[in-house]
Amino acid sequence: FSYAEGDHAGLAPTATEPFTHYVLDTNLSVVDSLQMKHGYQTDFHEFLLEPNGHAVLMSYHATTFDMRTIVPGGKPNCQLILNILQEQDAAKNPVFEWRNIDHIPITDTDLPLTDARINYSTLNAYELDNDGNYLASFRNHSEIMKISRTTGELLWRWGSPRSQFIFVGEHAENAPYYFARQHDIRRLP
Repeated sequence: FSYAEGDHAGLAPTATEPFTHYVLDTNLSVVDSLQMKHGYQTDFHEFLLEPNGHAVLMSYHATTFDMRTIVPGGKPNCQLILNILQEQDAAKNPVFEWRNIDHIPITDTDLPLTDARINYSTLNAYELDNDGNYLASFRNHSEIMKISRTTGELLWRWGSPRSQFIFVGEHAENAPYYFARQHDIRRLP
């Protein structure tokens, strides 16, 4: 079992509102605690303990970005929220780190790009696929993506106009958003 604890007043944890994930044993006693490394604040949306003793955490990381370089009318000091996935080994050393900005264009969001604050992806859930790569849900892309656990490359995208899959038997009037704004992902057998 696990739970996240921390103060959270805004849309993403800040340096003054750190979250910690606590791991419990079968007696519900705390046996471990984890936080993001490399200066990222831990987010509460998802936490994964892997069979090999590794843990996967995530962060919503705010950075200042000049959106004028992306879109006309963009703010020069936009607060751009990045999504970070970080896998830590049993000794809590990061062994894999993935940032959305390195793999997903900002323009792929469903949100207006002229706002002063943009959480352009909104990673909200992830888990391991049978092949060991990550399946991840991105609300503001209305997509599920598969991420290589080796290279960080996007292996495929499902949903939205960028989908690499065809929906069969769906109502054409719903295209291309056969699902939208999802907030979870679980791989089924």
